[in-house]
Amino acid sequence: MIKSKCIVVAFDFGTACSGYAFAYTKDSSKTIFVQEKWGGIDANCIKTLSQIVLNDKNEGVAFGYEARDYFNNNPDVEPETRPYFAFFKMHLFDKKNRGQPVKALNCNKTATAQQLISETLKFLKNSALTKLNSSSASSIKVQDIQWVITIPAIWDDSAKQIMRVCADMAGLCSKDDRESLVFVYEPEAGALQCIYERTSGYNVSNGEKFLVMDNGGGTADFIAYQQVEGKKLNAISKSFGGDFGSIYVNANFYQFLENIFGKDLVKSRKDHPQFQFLLDKFESLKRTFNTSSGNGSKPLDLSLSVFGQDEAWMTSKINAYNQQYHTDIKYYSKRDKLMVPHSLFLSFFTPLFNSITDCVKKEIRENPLLKNLNYIFLIGGFNENSFIQEHIKKELEFTGAKFIISKSPVLAVVQGAARFGLNPDTVLKRLQTRSYAIEIEELVKPGMHPGKKLLKRRGVQYCPNVCDVLVSAGQMVGYDEVFTRSYVPISPDQKSVEISIFSSHIPKIQYTTDPGVQFIGELYVSLPDTSEKLEDRRINVSMKFASTEVEVSAVHEKTGASMCASFDFAIDEAESLKRNILHQEKNRLKVQLCVMMDCTGSMGTWMNESKTKMINLTHLLGQTYSGMELNVSFIGYRDIKDVKRFEIVPFTKDIMGLQTRIGQMVADGGDDFAEDIAGALNQAYNLSWGYDSVKLIVHVADAPCHGSKYYNFNVVDREVDEYPGGDPSGLIPERILKNISSKGIDYYFIKINGHTDKMIEIFRNAIDTPQKKIVVQDLGADVSQLLPSLVNFVTNSITRFSENIN
Repeated sequence: MIKSKCIVVAFDFGTACSGYAFAYTKDSSKTIFVQEKWGGIDANCIKTLSQIVLNDKNEGVAFGYEARDYFNNNPDVEPETRPYFAFFKMHLFDKKNRGQPVKALNCNKTATAQQLISETLKFLKNSALTKLNSSSASSIKVQDIQWVITIPAIWDDSAKQIMRVCADMAGLCSKDDRESLVFVYEPEAGALQCIYERTSGYNVSNGEKFLVMDNGGGTADFIAYQQVEGKKLNAISKSFGGDFGSIYVNANFYQFLENIFGKDLVKSRKDHPQFQFLLDKFESLKRTFNTSSGNGSKPLDLSLSVFGQDEAWMTSKINAYNQQYHTDIKYYSKRDKLMVPHSLFLSFFTPLFNSITDCVKKEIRENPLLKNLNYIFLIGGFNENSFIQEHIKKELEFTGAKFIISKSPVLAVVQGAARFGLNPDTVLKRLQTRSYAIEIEELVKPGMHPGKKLLKRRGVQYCPNVCDVLVSAGQMVGYDEVFTRSYVPISPDQKSVEISIFSSHIPKIQYTTDPGVQFIGELYVSLPDTSEKLEDRRINVSMKFASTEVEVSAVHEKTGASMCASFDFAIDEAESLKRNILHQEKNRLKVQLCVMMDCTGSMGTWMNESKTKMINLTHLLGQTYSGMELNVSFIGYRDIKDVKRFEIVPFTKDIMGLQTRIGQMVADGGDDFAEDIAGALNQAYNLSWGYDSVKLIVHVADAPCHGSKYYNFNVVDREVDEYPGGDPSGLIPERILKNISSKGIDYYFIKINGHTDKMIEIFRNAIDTPQKKIVVQDLGADVSQLLPSLVNFVTNSITRFSENIN
């Protein structure tokens, strides 16, 4: 907690209901205050409904019970102008569809989950500020408060990220002030409250283990802990559970009504005041229902006015349902009562209860640390129901644990969340639900990476796409614990390092290309000084598990230059798949081909070939290298004094567009015989070359560069070479070629006649090595071989790149 904060305010934003609690940081008694009165019809409820009405700007105009009753209190308002939403928190649990908009319950309008949640948090924030300032002598502002929001422990990183974005939109925190908001897992908060209560029935001792079962409106959320020295907690299980919340009992009841009275009719009447009264009655029965409450029927208030039909219609519908489902529902019109048999009422609950206890049994079987539990704490609004209490005790009796029901199950989470805000390090260690790794190229040792395609860099073999795992799923991680790895760049000419982070629910991950391994984000760290040794350019990457969230930073060890980030996780499964594909495309084979061609008058036929055949290059290469990314540049050069000395098309994937640009060029110029090859090579050197690409220049020319040493005939006049001493600006072609070669760029030459022989001989003497020599293709006047030669050159460079002989 930030020391400057004077108050902790905790929000328990639930699927069905929401509330908040607060505590003063300087209060030695650590008293937790709860907002227990809310507006609307049910003004004395200790929580309000997680329901909201928006205006046409997607701003909240009513929340909670006031939202539910908004249209009853404002009968002249058109539903289309005030969309009404409920249960939208569950949208974040839906990994497949949470990127989709949420449909209003009363019209066809939609809103994003972010809009709905941020407006909800605004209402809670404003209510808390009003409450605090009504009893404070001094003005309480947002920045004075340490905010805490409860979240399900079974949420993934994407859901947590969305919640933080929503909190930012609601004005609780910002990107520059992340510490003003912390998340706490719902069962974790409940555990803190249960331990604090310590009734006469229990007193958790050091070394004792307990399971927290948080059964709420939308989800059932479970974690087990062991108490250690100082009344601190260590998690001994990962979070587990599922969408087994009490709203699904309501859904079963709603389905029951649709089966009796018809789906369309129920839908058309769901906003009727009497229908809302019926749902309230069911909610009341749901909370008090238990298996020992008798085998008689349960009365539900159901007025004929709800459906606008007469008694005969009602009776016929009920008789038809009884006959189809073999039940004995009765309707008493004089009392407006629908009598539901005990067994039928029980069926609304049983499937969910079985899901809850089956889930816990499975975890106990698979996790040896959950043997010999001392306590099972029951928290959450759903656990106020005595039926679920009886069911859990019966089904989990074999554990030998003592069952403890919180003094107020519905408030245990929000009260515990406030306590967490006062002491966020109460939970010392948590078990990670996911593995996190950095993608690296690993030095290959004997017996490693069998069957994998390897790379050779500077004569050494490496395996790409390897996971360097920082944290594994199931690993114990301390509060704010930091994990660090150290790396050096893979290439001497890298100007930046791209750090790619992957995640998986699988404990042991080996390759980033394996199923279930997801690309989740990346960091870039600049490396401006390419003259340093690789070891001096070392990068330290750290991953911090700040309470419930993941933060990553990278530091250039020598300069201290750093980059920090909280990841932008994919919002849903479709986005995650898209990102994985895009990352794989970034890492696929990339080829950069620069065609450098003399564009003076004598080269007209060669330019025409480029104008018409370049588009075929992608097709021909694609037959051999599926998925290859080809970028082509064209540098047309003439002579130093020509008006259009150079015509340059930068690297582009649009080969048709490149061909069109070349088609607009005209072969002309070049008053003397020698041409500006030195200038053209300098232009090629300064193109945007990637360090991880196959790189090559294909030079097509019928004349040498300036400088008498580059040709075999005597200079008799200026028509042969206006600059016999070489380039007037001091450019020396072989020096530029050395720089080009040092970048890993291959240089190829297409020979048309013998005028360039001596120039190529000088070039070879300057840059040829035993492993890498200039390749010259003598085509003479056969322009039809230009395209096949380009394909052969690219193939040769790809082979060289794969072997990585530098």
